[in-house]
Amino acid sequence: MENNYFDNLLNTYSQEVECVYKNEKYSVRDNGAIMRHTKEGKRPRPNDNKWTFGVPSSETGYMLFCGERVHRIVATAFHGEAPSKDHVVDHIDTNRNNNRADNLRWLSKLENILNNEITRSKIEYICGSVENFLKNPSMLRDYTHEDRNFEWMRTVSKEEAENSLVNIKEWLKNAPKTKETSEVKGKIGDWIYEKKSNKDNFMKGYQMPKLTDEQKKQQEEAKQRIIQELKKCEDEAEKQRAEEERKFEEEMKRLREERRKPIQSITSNCMQINWKTPMDFICCPQTYGAFPLEDYANALQNGAVYAKSSNNESKVEFFTLDDDKSRLWVVSYLGLWAYGIAEITFKEGVFYHEYLDRFETSGACDQWITTELQGKEWDGYDYLANE
Repeated sequence: MENNYFDNLLNTYSQEVECVYKNEKYSVRDNGAIMRHTKEGKRPRPNDNKWTFGVPSSETGYMLFCGERVHRIVATAFHGEAPSKDHVVDHIDTNRNNNRADNLRWLSKLENILNNEITRSKIEYICGSVENFLKNPSMLRDYTHEDRNFEWMRTVSKEEAENSLVNIKEWLKNAPKTKETSEVKGKIGDWIYEKKSNKDNFMKGYQMPKLTDEQKKQQEEAKQRIIQELKKCEDEAEKQRAEEERKFEEEMKRLREERRKPIQSITSNCMQINWKTPMDFICCPQTYGAFPLEDYANALQNGAVYAKSSNNESKVEFFTLDDDKSRLWVVSYLGLWAYGIAEITFKEGVFYHEYLDRFETSGACDQWITTELQGKEWDGYDYLANE
């Protein structure tokens, strides 16, 4: 009898489409059934080419197929790709086994919490109010792991889905906001799928018990335990974030130090620092006198190419030689309103080219060379203040 019921559900649908999800091709029906296709040129796998609703997970209540959540496949097929990696699929009637296309929608995690009446009841119980949750969303961290009332959930027909959505909304209008309300899903049974004609029947499926003082005390203690556990999770998450930030800073420091190591340029007597691509410094002198950097400066011309690689080239915007002729700075236009500064030094027969920084104007480069790099007074326009 049960097999006939599911066979009828599988074959009762209005629309069938195809989609690709995680590099697998599926046929998907609007009743929530899916069929995975055999990969081209491959042998059929045991679960290929078979229509299924999936198998419910005892841990989450969601329908699974070969480790994948069926609702994400159905949502992708009928509602497109997730708008972002942070979006989740919301089951509108909160029945995680009901993967009918019209019961699913992509929402952000916050929207998924606030747009569901049953979930809001749990928020009001744990946090005191929705406003308290919005002030501190971490109060609900991992609370879903406590919500394991899946007994009432099942794959449903279109009529059953419509009835259950109406019934549970009507029930919530009449039920007081307590912990029992938030856990109603595990106790309401089959009556939720039935079509009702009398509103008074809604409360017959589940009657709210009256709490004794001792039960209220236990309820409050349970609430505090949940809050403490959530606080513990938040503290652990904060420690993890701090550790990740520390590792990130260490990695960035390592990369900066790595880029600070001189590497051989294409030009034989040149080394370069903080330059991504090996460059050919075509104006670099191969023979030189007592002041090699002065000879280098004499070989430069504004507007001429002084460095190039297979992918790009740098043209001289202007250049400046230090007073003691120990440092030569070359400013080049990088494109997109950016100017780069390279510092050239000479040591033991080798010209070292180090990329220093970039600015939006050539005047700002001139100012930085004059003030920061040479330690002189700047009497001109304050380009840096206007960046």
